[in-house]
Amino acid sequence: MLDKETIDKIKIILSADDMEAILFIPSDIAEININYLYQVLYQSGIKYGVDEVLLKKCIDDKLFDQNIVIAKGKQPIQGREAKLEFFFETDSQNLKPKEVEGEKIDIHALSSVNCVTKDTLLLRKYPQVLSEPGRDVKGKKLIVYDAQDVHFKIGDNVRLSEDGLEVYSNVDGCPQWINETISVNTRYVVEADVDFSVGNIDFFGDVFINGNVLSGFQVKATGSIIIQGFVEAARIESGQNLNILRGIAGSQNAYVQAAHDIYVDFVDSATVEAGNSIFVNKSIRHSKLYAGHSIFCEKEEGQLIGGEIHACKVIQAKEAGTVYSTKTKFILGTDPVLINELSMIDKELETVKDEHEKCKSVLNMLFEKIENHKRKQDQSPENLKHFAEQYLKIAEVVKAFEQRNLELKGNKEILEKKIKASGHAKLSISNKIYPGVEIFFDKKRLFIDQELSLKTYRIVNDEIIEGIFEKTNP
Repeated sequence: MLDKETIDKIKIILSADDMEAILFIPSDIAEININYLYQVLYQSGIKYGVDEVLLKKCIDDKLFDQNIVIAKGKQPIQGREAKLEFFFETDSQNLKPKEVEGEKIDIHALSSVNCVTKDTLLLRKYPQVLSEPGRDVKGKKLIVYDAQDVHFKIGDNVRLSEDGLEVYSNVDGCPQWINETISVNTRYVVEADVDFSVGNIDFFGDVFINGNVLSGFQVKATGSIIIQGFVEAARIESGQNLNILRGIAGSQNAYVQAAHDIYVDFVDSATVEAGNSIFVNKSIRHSKLYAGHSIFCEKEEGQLIGGEIHACKVIQAKEAGTVYSTKTKFILGTDPVLINELSMIDKELETVKDEHEKCKSVLNMLFEKIENHKRKQDQSPENLKHFAEQYLKIAEVVKAFEQRNLELKGNKEILEKKIKASGHAKLSISNKIYPGVEIFFDKKRLFIDQELSLKTYRIVNDEIIEGIFEKTNP
């Protein structure tokens, strides 16, 4: 046992936070051993973090008259809270109009719809890192608050990665985060009008609108679209069917298109295109309609007034034109898509022809320059080489134009055969057809100059034939 005088000479100095203990051994002290030092540390309240190797070295190497950090506490380690990173906007309140050019913005393009494709990463979780308590050299435990974990639930149409930290979409659709559940909805619902509070819609899946689509807005969906109200001067595009319960009032600026069928109450001053058929309850007024199969307007008034009505198979209604001889045009028997493709081919054929002739002129000019160089031996061989290289390049371009010309002519021939084969079309009017109506079957035209009733028109042996009304069931 050390006497009190010896103990007083050996000093233990604590840091202000009790995280370090410094040992000072004076050189004039009587001989001591390591047990004495342990006794001093104990009596000074040092219970944790003693460097026993260094303590022994203080005796063996006589580390006297110097401050030795003999004990160190352990700092607490603050953990990291778990975090969720979303790869879509979870709060519609944060959505803003899109910037289109520089500082300009499109006030209609609010981007209120989050759309994702199949296999898109939706969410990533960064797991929590647990906290570790510390301890000072007196043995006091230093507590830090626990890092919190976060949890989420898997909803419809999503999947979890093998490590449980990432969520991916199983389908095209709208990702949603509701009540700590992540899911992808294949149907997007608008509870009121499509207006500035909603913005344009571009959605992978079906869209249901419980109101109207106001002028200037766009609704586009890869699936079907149902609109409970009206469509004003807006743009609607459906990858499947389209149903507009209250009709289209387009002011000559509405464009409505569906890959399959369109069902609408009425059409006024709009362009409507369907890959298959168009079904109208009341009337079609001053509009352009195109259907890959048929157009029916016969449930109520059944009026076709003004504009241009185009279908490949059947146009059927109660009345065509008006008593005022309103110009109303019907085109039957030709797929408008095929007509458009044929028109595009004709335009490209003209372009190819013009470019081919220009390249041929350049080619002839280069040929003459090369021949002149050959006749004049004193001219630079580098120029001859340059002209020859240019000639070969232009010759390749000419060859490419010739090949493209052959391809286009072949495609044109196929389209013309398809158009010619799209016969058996007819126009059927169950009540009255008025003067001012024009009927076209391909290039054949019939002008109605008197009021008629209960008529069906078709083409037979390259002539438009008038017959008694024949009803076609949709």
